[in-house]
Amino acid sequence: MKKEKQIFLVHVDHKIGAVCENGNGFISYASSRKFIDFVKGLKEDYPDFMLHCVNDERLKEKVRQRVKQDLKINKIYMKEKLARRKQNG
Repeated sequence: MKKEKQIFLVHVDHKIGAVCENGNGFISYASSRKFIDFVKGLKEDYPDFMLHCVNDERLKEKVRQRVKQDLKINKIYMKEKLARRKQNG
């Protein structure tokens, strides 16, 4: 039996998150104000996948962790960029 391709959507701290656990999987998110554009983009990029809005704490935590990880990466990047600016005058 073929496994259904699914993307789960969750609302987390003013963000909308998408979690796909099929195959390689992915976690993505956007501002909840961009909900319609975010869903349209998912439908265009993953036409064979079913989208499901869920209230699942495990999936919400995965999205929270990705947001924290991205914020840390962005903070490091910005520090390095500022240091390069100071170095170059």
